[in-house]
Amino acid sequence: MNMMEITPHEKERINALQRYQILDTPPDGAFDRVTALASQLLNVPIAITSLVDEDRIWFKSHHGLDVEEIEREPGLCASAILHNVPYILKDASLDPRSLANPLVAGENGFRFYAGIPLNTHDNHNLGVLCVIDYKPRAITEQELEILRSLAQIVMDEMELRLASLQIDKLSKDKSDLLAVLSQEIKNPMIGILGMTELLHSTEMTDEQKEYTEIIETSGKALLTMVSHILNYSKMDTGKMEMNIQPFDIHFCVEQVFKSFKAEADKKGMKLLSDIDPEIPMVLLGDDHKIRQILVNLIENAIKYTDDGNINISVTLMTGENNPDFIHLSFHVKDSGNGIPNDQVASLFKPFNQVYPKGPATFKTGTGLGLSICKRLTEMMDGSIWLEETSEQGSTFSFEIKLPALT
Repeated sequence: MNMMEITPHEKERINALQRYQILDTPPDGAFDRVTALASQLLNVPIAITSLVDEDRIWFKSHHGLDVEEIEREPGLCASAILHNVPYILKDASLDPRSLANPLVAGENGFRFYAGIPLNTHDNHNLGVLCVIDYKPRAITEQELEILRSLAQIVMDEMELRLASLQIDKLSKDKSDLLAVLSQEIKNPMIGILGMTELLHSTEMTDEQKEYTEIIETSGKALLTMVSHILNYSKMDTGKMEMNIQPFDIHFCVEQVFKSFKAEADKKGMKLLSDIDPEIPMVLLGDDHKIRQILVNLIENAIKYTDDGNINISVTLMTGENNPDFIHLSFHVKDSGNGIPNDQVASLFKPFNQVYPKGPATFKTGTGLGLSICKRLTEMMDGSIWLEETSEQGSTFSFEIKLPALT
């Protein structure tokens, strides 16, 4: 293509092409199916989805031609994008527009070429869907209409993928913003809770003690929300990683119980554990994430249980033939009012808040706790589910797979 053929808005066109982030991407079945269909329906040996870059023509899909890109000069597709109409060469060896083209010259050169510009919603021709033959031929209006429809399918696919990229970016930006805001809230909240602990060690009136407890309870609730948002943001952006190290499951459960002892005592509840003696004393895994799951489950159990016990059982799953892994099964059982049947299906969906049976209903929260539990168990090749629920309580179970110590 010479300088006279360059469109007035070529820079805008190149920017539009780059906006789609499709250049140099791997082969794609969706585009390959379109070129294969074009070749079959128009009975030609070659069909190409091309994208015209600054100095090259790159083929997103090339059926019947084992070439990934050519120089922009003297590509036929570079000429085809200059107008919003089909570019047809019935016999390229006789057409003055292509006589000097080396792809056409010689006995084995291209003869027939028909291309439909890939036109964006803002009227930029990014490339061409074209069909090619080694012998001269005509193209019917019906065949042109088929080619137009296939070109529109290509553009629809590109628009869908661009929209998906934009949604992913918006989601990442949202998660990053949530993480920053949550961290900004978390740090001063830790300071506030630290001061309330100091206040408890001073002499206060009953009224002052009541106010301090309200501050502490509200602060802990807000800190839990912030922690959930931070964890969810990390998972949403793929920034949460496993930290594998030796740990003791007894100590892990004991630490979780310690963090809830005051709340359980206040309600007159007991926290009970039953750990399988067959479980090795030292395990290999991310005990912090196991604690996160247990904390979420016990926190919910205490929140929605007015009296009774909360039981944690941990068992070693037998029957697993792979000696490289250890499979553990956890069960967290409470004596609350149970979960309504119409809420069971959406329990582990993000931002889903559970309202249990009975009068104690509207509890605050982000609705992320169980969703985070699900993600964490999946990170450990496991799963989590609601084992049972009734007016006598609910049981949540989860299984995880840990690497065996060698």
